[in-house]
Amino acid sequence: MKVFKNLLFVLLLVTPIIFVSCEEEDDKDPIHGEWVFDMTIEMNGTSITYLNTWMFGSDGTGTYEESTNGDATFSTTFTWTKQAGMYQVEYADEELADVSVEITELMGQQMLQDSEQTIIARKK
Repeated sequence: MKVFKNLLFVLLLVTPIIFVSCEEEDDKDPIHGEWVFDMTIEMNGTSITYLNTWMFGSDGTGTYEESTNGDATFSTTFTWTKQAGMYQVEYADEELADVSVEITELMGQQMLQDSEQTIIARKK
C-alpha cells in the first residue's frame, strides 16, 4: 500500500509537468504572431500607404487584412499547417489563392517567403 501511495504521489507531481512542457513547446513555432508587408507610394505630392497583415495563431488559424492609408479594404480568415519546414496557408475567401511559405532571414529580420522565392511579409 505504501508503494502504491508513493507511485501515485510521483504520478501526480509528474503529470502536470508533462502537460506544461508540451504546451510550451507548441507555442514556440516561429510563425506565431504578426507578419506585415507595407509599402508607401508617393506620386505628385500624394502618399498612398498599403499594408497587408497576417496574424498567425497558435491554434492553426489566422486572419489576413489589407488596408490603404489606414482604412481596411479587405479581410478574411485562414488556416495553416506546417509540413517539412513549409507552412500551407489556406484562405477562407476564394478571392485569395492558397499559398505555401517558409520563414527566412534577411539582414537580421525574419521574412515569409513564398514557393517562388518572393518575400511576402516580415515579422513585426
